[in-house]
Amino acid sequence: MKKFMVADLVKDSFGLSQSERDYLEANYDQSEWLDVMSTAEALDMGIEDVSDDDVEEFLSTGGADEIDTSMGKAIFKWDKATATYILFIIFDNNISMYKGLNRDQVIQMKNEDSFGSLYNDTLRGNESYELCGCNPNPCSQEELDRIPSKFRSYL
Repeated sequence: MKKFMVADLVKDSFGLSQSERDYLEANYDQSEWLDVMSTAEALDMGIEDVSDDDVEEFLSTGGADEIDTSMGKAIFKWDKATATYILFIIFDNNISMYKGLNRDQVIQMKNEDSFGSLYNDTLRGNESYELCGCNPNPCSQEELDRIPSKFRSYL
């Protein structure tokens, strides 16, 4: 499936394939198309794979984004399969992943003055959120492939 890049908004109904146009026309008002296309780009998915829930999450949190922190790079991504977020924290020599975060947690993390305190209080050592990266559970390549493509240069 072709991935859409917002920068490709040029000609022929935004440069979409016929099946993508058909999908958008059947499921969304034309005024919502840019939101759907932006969601597809941010979440690394094809336009025809985007649902209303995906668009809602993208519009409320950015869907996949970086949180400024002194700890390292903190990146969250909407996980369509579980309808929750995955948090990737890229430290100097390690990557940790946390699963099952909800929208309110992500918004709190984005607005928190001290991400490190929030991390220590709610995620660190909490097995219900840990996915991989904590010793002795290094992340597999399959898990690392879940990092949004626009952030893979941090690896």
